[in-house]
Amino acid sequence: MTAWLNANAGAIQALSSALGVVITAVLVIITARYVGLTKTLAEAANAQSKAWAAALEARRRELKSMVSILSSALESVPAAYQSADADRNMRNAISIDDFDFGRFRQLASEQGPKVGEAAKDAESHMKWIAERVKEVKGTPPERGYAWTRFDWERWSNARVEAERAIINLAQALNV
Repeated sequence: MTAWLNANAGAIQALSSALGVVITAVLVIITARYVGLTKTLAEAANAQSKAWAAALEARRRELKSMVSILSSALESVPAAYQSADADRNMRNAISIDDFDFGRFRQLASEQGPKVGEAAKDAESHMKWIAERVKEVKGTPPERGYAWTRFDWERWSNARVEAERAIINLAQALNV
């Protein structure tokens, strides 16, 4: 066997070199495909990151819009010093009966605990205010609402607290 190896050493060496070249070529092809796959994965991750950021910004704009709706609704109800025109103002107030407070809380909580807390406060006060508005609107105008029973002090406090919460939300969202 040794004699055969010595006699064919050149051929064996040439075959080994050729095999080394083939293996190297295969490794180059595999590496090139791996590089292409890595590039594709990186592009997909980048696109996913951009899509996530765009969706987050869209939810932030939706929350800003909801804050604006609550602010407009609050501005449409009378303050205690406007009690003389309270019946007319309440009947003309913007209704938030169909306002989605669940979505509001969800969007606010995505922005962080401070925003979530302000949303919870705004919701609580705005719901109470909306109930009073609904109560007034539910009374026939010809009969009139019994304003002597209306708790103007609690109304004023709820209005102030709702306004404070809405301002905190607006500031946190840079509205």
